[in-house]
Amino acid sequence: VLKRGGYLSSFRDKGGLLQTLLTYGDSYRMIGSREEGGFPIMFTQITNNNLYVNTQATDFRCTNKPVTKCAVVFSGTWNEACANFPSIAKKAGPGRIPRQAQQNKDLDQTDTQRALTEDVTEWCYYYDIENKYFCIFVGAACTLVEEKKDKDFPFVYKDKEGRECPYIPISHYKCFPSVRGFYNRGIGEMFYDLAKLGSTLTNLLSGSVENNLYSPVFLGLPLAESEKVFGKMQAYYRERALGKRAFVPMVNDPNNPAGMTVQSANIPTAINEYVALSAEINTNFRRMGIMLDDLELSNNPNQLEIMTKKEIANQTMRQIMEGNATETEFELDVTLDFVRTMVKKDDKTPLNLTTLGQINGQPYRADFMTLGLMKTFLGQRQWFFDVDSKSGKIPSGAEQLSGAQGMLPYLQAGSPDYNATVKQIADV
Repeated sequence: VLKRGGYLSSFRDKGGLLQTLLTYGDSYRMIGSREEGGFPIMFTQITNNNLYVNTQATDFRCTNKPVTKCAVVFSGTWNEACANFPSIAKKAGPGRIPRQAQQNKDLDQTDTQRALTEDVTEWCYYYDIENKYFCIFVGAACTLVEEKKDKDFPFVYKDKEGRECPYIPISHYKCFPSVRGFYNRGIGEMFYDLAKLGSTLTNLLSGSVENNLYSPVFLGLPLAESEKVFGKMQAYYRERALGKRAFVPMVNDPNNPAGMTVQSANIPTAINEYVALSAEINTNFRRMGIMLDDLELSNNPNQLEIMTKKEIANQTMRQIMEGNATETEFELDVTLDFVRTMVKKDDKTPLNLTTLGQINGQPYRADFMTLGLMKTFLGQRQWFFDVDSKSGKIPSGAEQLSGAQGMLPYLQAGSPDYNATVKQIADV
């Protein structure tokens, strides 16, 4: 259900939650429904600068100063707006929604794209869970398209204890939580400072090498021969510009067999300082969880070494995922509630499951599962999610192979677990 609704694609694809939260520190996703045509549950990425909350809020779901009012703005062409809201064709007009601080700048577009975009229409979703109010308005005139309040407020779901809770259907993922305020910090801003320093060092090193290659050359010449030598040098440069091998004929003075003297003004390159600062920058990258190089393993790594180094490499990402476990659980709970309340029992939409189950030790795949059947199953018992907040990494092939080989001696040969482990080793 999550995959068909765009949960994975809105998280991992270009402009998705993962890329945005690592770059800016925050990313937002709206959970919506489609009443007609297509999969009924949908997840939509929100551009960071198009989300507005009440000024005193510090987070969407927290016990102190939570978000109670929120406005989300989307933009597109007038035709896209009419496709989303057919009723506006006769009562609304195109244009951007006015703001107190108008900034027609989308973070996911280049300056050229924004300059060439003429047909822009914006529509806004507004939520107020304190007063149970929801509305949608479109265009420069803020034409009201839909309005629901009080008992008709649609965003209410049952939590694990069965209590009805009004909510704003927007998830807020964070990279490194800030101590104060609503917005948080991302790896991008810290990465930028270190990358800028690294670029400065590289430029200084390149400039030092270039200065030594083209450093001033001092020629000691007899007074009467200077014009002749410079004339020959000009001929040399012309030959080199044509890509030919150039020669500079010189005649030694019998009274001065050494001819002219040449001296270059080279300055030693500060390579040791560059290496030391580069190592310090790489150390800071690793401390942020950014591995610029592959893990260095010994020639015959054991399982403990592999797992330890993988734990270190994935520590930052696991910390980020653990910090967002509340948002993940919220999205899953809302998805369950959507299936319970919005899907019809006779909905024949296939789920296209690829997960293999087992019956009497034999694998099977539930090809028959539809949204309607899922709604029926969810109504028979009390279902809830338990999010593993310690996960957040995909084990490498070496880690999987080492773990499976370590378990194999403790399994009974020919047992289902033994055969499954052998298959796992063969797959890796």
